[in-house]
Amino acid sequence: MDYFAVAVGLAQIGIMYWQLRVMTPHGQGTTQPVESTAQPSTLKRYAPVMAMGLLVIASWVPYVLRLNEPEHVAWMAAYGTTSDSYYVVLSSDKLMRYGKKYYLALACGVTDPTVDQFQDQRIVLSSAFSVIPVNVAMAAKFTPQFLETLKSMTTAQPPQPISVWHTAFLIPKGADVARIKRLSDVKDWGGKIIPQNCEPIE
Repeated sequence: MDYFAVAVGLAQIGIMYWQLRVMTPHGQGTTQPVESTAQPSTLKRYAPVMAMGLLVIASWVPYVLRLNEPEHVAWMAAYGTTSDSYYVVLSSDKLMRYGKKYYLALACGVTDPTVDQFQDQRIVLSSAFSVIPVNVAMAAKFTPQFLETLKSMTTAQPPQPISVWHTAFLIPKGADVARIKRLSDVKDWGGKIIPQNCEPIE
């Protein structure tokens, strides 16, 4: 629950009640005789309005403070495996601000707890795709080396469970995707990795 928003809302209700009290002539609605018809000063009459305006401004404070926070992107609409490739469908509408300088690409690899994923060179890559405001389908075709890695895991004794990881990334338009040999190369070439768990793009 956003306690700040709740507090602002309750304060607004209180100020509205205050405004009604200020604008109601003294003694109206009671059985007591009205002894004075003097109206409150202009400042006093509009103090609740000014207070309400300050509250409206204050309600924007949390959003202003978050302006410089990295953007969280939920990027995958679908993913899966075909007979010769791994594919993802990426929702790239939130990536449009990168479109002028970057292409999108996909990297896939075999999950291996004995190898650092960012240093593993047994990866396959998709082609580069333009950043457009629609879902983008990308596929990384399996290479003979990649298929051999999968085969070695299934024929091991005992057979090893096969799990394929996939990561989308942004690569500068002047860079060659084919020169990416491992995930750590993405940043070396000025690219940005798009995490699968919707963390900020860095």
